Order: sequence, then structure tokens, then C-alpha cells
Amino acid sequence: VQAMREGAFQFVTKPFNPGQLIVFVEKAIESWHVADENRDLKESHSHNVPVRMVEATGDMHSRLMQQVEQIAALDSTVFIGGETGTGKSTIARMIHQKSKRAKGPFVTVNCASLPRDLIQSELFGHTKGSFTGAVSDRIGHAEVADGGTLFLDEIGDLPIDLQPKLLTFLQDRTVQRLGASEAKSVDVRLIAATHRDLAQMCREGTFRQDLYFRLLVLSLELPALRFRHGEFGNIANGILAAICERQSLSPKSFTASAMAMLKQHRWPGNIRELENVLERAIAFSQGVQIEPRDLLFSNVSLERRADEPSEAESSSGRMEMRPSIPSLPSGDVNHPTPQSVVETVAKPGYELAGKTLEEIERDAIIQTLHALGGNKAKTARTLGISEKSIYNKMRRLKISL
Repeated sequence: VQAMREGAFQFVTKPFNPGQLIVFVEKAIESWHVADENRDLKESHSHNVPVRMVEATGDMHSRLMQQVEQIAALDSTVFIGGETGTGKSTIARMIHQKSKRAKGPFVTVNCASLPRDLIQSELFGHTKGSFTGAVSDRIGHAEVADGGTLFLDEIGDLPIDLQPKLLTFLQDRTVQRLGASEAKSVDVRLIAATHRDLAQMCREGTFRQDLYFRLLVLSLELPALRFRHGEFGNIANGILAAICERQSLSPKSFTASAMAMLKQHRWPGNIRELENVLERAIAFSQGVQIEPRDLLFSNVSLERRADEPSEAESSSGRMEMRPSIPSLPSGDVNHPTPQSVVETVAKPGYELAGKTLEEIERDAIIQTLHALGGNKAKTARTLGISEKSIYNKMRRLKISL
């Protein structure tokens, strides 16, 4: 009994029963693996990575920073809208780090990247045997975020049949693992984001109206880069300086013609596209200045949506904070895609047939690591994922150098 109190998993009475001893040892090993997995999951979200917002001057940026400060001081649910690449995840992390929960975990879940049949398990956890393949208990991201912030990116991609589970979580702040009989209370702030029009999705019946009301307590709508005319120069210069610093390169600047070319582009990918264009420009530039010949733009066209305001209407920004539940307008989740992984390894002599996506991903990481001399940070950037993700993937895929 004393041994059990001090941490022993189980005890066996003499004379030993070999069969019973084997069962106890197997259960002890399984329990250790579960505890180890859950500890790794918590540790992977426990580090608060400092977030750096590109410095900009202008009314739009000033209002955004003021609203971030106001929202961070509260503890209500936050919804962040805006086109892809406008910086929703950066703003979400900034709100967390400025809040009273800053010392707690910041857990990000991309609803668009999770397999449909695993979303509930990933969010809320599961017990052993609750479904095929559930060989052990596992805590979900909502439970990992206890004491901190849960950021649900691309909430508009959450299947409608799973939305009631999230609604219950928002109402009760309780987590019930799949297969469990009891729910557990958690202290979590929720921040959700999407590039989709949730109001329109409600009208179309693809997003629950009651969940919509629960999400839009405090709301921020981030403006597209093409509407930030007065701030564009500062934004571009700030990103250029940040990339040079990250790459340990001497500072660079733009020629007047290069800056004019940047300002003429429509930026369908917003800040994220600008970062990619400038990173390529730095790689191709031959001097201390970025010239027009160094700039390579995507050929993605951008059609203005019927409900999108004109540039004049958007000059003051589309950011608003709603401290109360809004009325529904009237009217009618750092992960490489399979395509990007395949492109990385699809070289002459590489055989794709019969390989799983995980095997292809493993080969892509290994080849990229070798090509970059084992530099994990550069490998992560090349593959379009975070540095933390590359370490997690190397461990999961058993990659060692």
C-alpha cells in the first residue's frame, strides 16, 4: 500500500502468477505511453512564442492595435474575420499574449486540416476503445488549453454535424472525451477565425445560427492589404527588414520603381503573399536594393465579391468590436498540402506509386533537410510550416540526422 502511495503502478502478491504479471506489465507500459503522449501534447503548446507585428503607421493600424488591447483586457469569446493571409492567427496570438492568460497555453487547431472523422477526438479527446484505432486514452486540444486560449482557425470549415459539440463547449465550458461517461470543466478562452462569410453560411444552412451568435461576442474584421494604401510602404519595409534579420542578411531596401510595382499589385494573398514575394526577391536580388526584376508575382486573379466594399468605402477599415451579440444580417486551421509535398519529392527517378502520403511527406522532409545541410529552420520555411512543426514531424516520422 505504501508503495502504491509513492507511485507504484501495481503490486503482485507471491507466489507470482506469470500470466497476471504479464498483464500488469503491459498495462503499466500502456499507462506510461499515455502519460508520455499527453505530456508531449501539453508541452508542445506550453511555449509562448513572441509574436512580432509588422510596424505600420496610419489610422487603420492604430485602431487595430487599440482594439486588440481592449479585447485582450476582457475574457469573452473573440471572432476574427478577414481574407486569407490578412494575419488572423497573428492577431489571435497577440490577444492571448496581452491577456491575463498569457502565461497559459495558446493552442491552435486548424479546422480545415483535420480529418472529418477525427475532429471530435482532436478537439475533445477520447478514451481507449471508443473507436477503431483508439488504443489508449488521449486528451483533446480543448483540455490542453485549460488555463489559456484555444484558437480555432478556419472555423467555417467545421462540419455542421459537429458544430453542436462546439456549441455545448462554449455554453458550459466542459469537455467530454469521446467514449467517456463524465464531462470535465475547463477554464478556456476561445478565439475563432475564418475567411468565410458565416452570416451567408447561416442563410445557406451550412453553419448553425446559434453557434454564430455564440462566436460573435467580440469581433474583429481585418482589412485586406489592397485597402491599406497609406500603410503599405511601412508594411513592406517592415517585412523586408524582418526577413533580412531572420536570414542573417545585411539590410536591403526598395528602389522607387520596385515599390511602385508592389503598390500596383492587388495582393489576393494579402500579407502572406507579400511575405512570400519579398522572400523570393531577397533570394534573387544581387545588390542591396530590391529591383523590379527581383519581384515575382502569382498569377492568381482577384474578383471583387458583390458584397465587398469599394476601396473608397474601405479606406477607413472594416474593423469593429462588438461587445454584445449582433443580430444576423438579413438577406437570402503551419501544414503542407499533399500537392506541395509531392512537388518537393517529384523529381526524376522518384517513385510515387504505392507510397502513402505520410511516406511521401517523410521523404520530402528528409530530402529538404539534406539539401539545406540539416538546417531545420530553413527546412520548415521551405516546406511552409513552423519550426515547431518540423521538430514534431521529425519525431512522429522517426527522422534523425
